[in-house]
This record gives sequence, structure tokens and C-alpha cells, in this order.
Amino acid sequence: MSKSILVPTDFSDCSAAAYSYAALLAEKSDATIYLLHVLDIPSPSLSANGNKETRMDTHFMMEMMQLTKARMGKIRNGKTFKGADVEEIIELGSVPEMILKAAQKYKIDMIVMGTHGRNGLQEKFIGTNAEKIVRNAGIPVLSVKHAMKNPKLDTILFAADFSKETEEILPAVSHIAKLLKAKLVLAKIITLNNFETSSQTEKLIEKFRGRNKAFEFSTSIYYADSKEEGIRRSAGALGADMIALGTHGKNGLSHLFQGSIAEDVVSHASLPVFTVNFHRLPATSGWKVQGKNIRKYDSDLLYQIPSV
Repeated sequence: MSKSILVPTDFSDCSAAAYSYAALLAEKSDATIYLLHVLDIPSPSLSANGNKETRMDTHFMMEMMQLTKARMGKIRNGKTFKGADVEEIIELGSVPEMILKAAQKYKIDMIVMGTHGRNGLQEKFIGTNAEKIVRNAGIPVLSVKHAMKNPKLDTILFAADFSKETEEILPAVSHIAKLLKAKLVLAKIITLNNFETSSQTEKLIEKFRGRNKAFEFSTSIYYADSKEEGIRRSAGALGADMIALGTHGKNGLSHLFQGSIAEDVVSHASLPVFTVNFHRLPATSGWKVQGKNIRKYDSDLLYQIPSV
């Protein structure tokens, strides 16, 4: 599993919700946690008659850096990360861009981040920054909206269409389920737009099982008016503790996840959402099955930094 976990923070309660999940995953996988804060500070400017304005900007930046280091140290030495190996990172720039660049620079295996959702976003996570990370990261992302109430995560719902794409990301989802000792349920969501009979779906699942005997999972079929609604309802019916989704990234989502379903679920679901971009799933030490890398990509294909 993951040997390095990136945890972005803006020091809000929302970003703090991700700490307990990151700490749990780090404990289970003996991973290093990289705690990242991004300072969005404008570039220094010269005054008309000298460098006074530049010196003021520099002084302000130094104060901000000192304050940020103090706040990072408080988090690092707090109860949640007690006993964990935590490294602190402070970067200047755009939040989504710096998160993705840090993931590449420090060879991160997973990003665990808090998200406010689309309503009531604060400060530097305004808008759809979490969605940009989900869409563009070449590594799995765990998006968390609420602090962990129960450290035992019993059930993971993997919204799947049992296609080739599902097979390609199944090892990654199965891996985190084993790590957490959670039951993995693959759920097929059927709507009027992708309707098929139960007999057709059962045959599809049977063939899928035959090709993936190495993995332990159960299956369910749900009918709903929309895919997003079906994911939420099935998660509730199963008493799921986490939702897992596959995404194609910025070029759209395949089959079950056309448009922005994964991003919508990340924004609106109350449960933590584990997303895997199967087109850019990297061959890292954390994501191997039976000693073989799931995929191999050139490093320049793993991350696509969005324009912000």
C-alpha cells in the first residue's frame, strides 16, 4: 500500500477532517505523511522610488512563513499524528498546482484531503479545487468531508460497471479494502439511460468474477433515476463507510461515470470518497499486485497540472 501520503491543509476544520484518515492509513502501511500548506502570496513589486515595497513584501512573507511553520508544527505534534512519521512542506503558488507538483516531487502514493463541497467553501479551497485534484492527479485520492467517528471502516462501496476499466482499477480498490480489513462491495447502478435487464447484468457480473478470481468482493445491483443518486442510495443501503470510484480524469468518465459524476459525488457525498484515475494510475511501490506493477507510465504522463 501507500508508502507516502500527501495531506494538504489550509488549517480549517475541513482540512483537519482528513488527518485521522491519513494517520490510520499511514499506521496500516508504515507510510510517511507529507503535510502540505500552500501560501497564495502575490509576487513582490517595486515601488516607484526604490525597494521599500519589496522589503515590506519580503518581511510580510517571512512573518507568514514563521506563522505557518508554527501552525504546521502544532498539527504534526498533535494527538492525531502521534507516533507517525510526518514531514512538513510549505509552498508558494496556486493550491491545485502546488498539490499536484508536490505529489510528483515527493513521489507521493496517495493524496488524502478535506473538501468543503460546493457550498460554503473557504479560503484557498474555494470553488472546485478538490475536484481539480481528483480529475488531474495521477495517483489515488481520498476526499474527506467529515472527521472520522469510527476508526473501523467495515464496508467500501465500489460503484462499478464491470467493464475492462473496472478491472484495471479493481486491484487498487481491493488493496485499500484489504489494508483496512473492510468488506468490498461492487455495485452496478442502472438508470433509464443505461438500462439493462437483471439477467444481462448477472451474466456480466458472472464473467467479471471469472476473470478476477484473485480478488474478494461481493456484488449488488441498484436501480435509480440518476447515477449519482444511485451511488448515494446504495451506499446508504449497504451502510458503507467509504465510496470508491474510477475516473478518466479531465477527458471525462467512462461508461457509468460520464460527465462529472465522480466530481459531483466528491462534492456532495457525506462519506469519504476514494477515486482512482485508471488512465494515469502510476507504477509505484504502493500499488502492486502479486509483485507486479498494475501499470507503467512515463513520469511526465502521471500528472497534468491544471491552469488556474
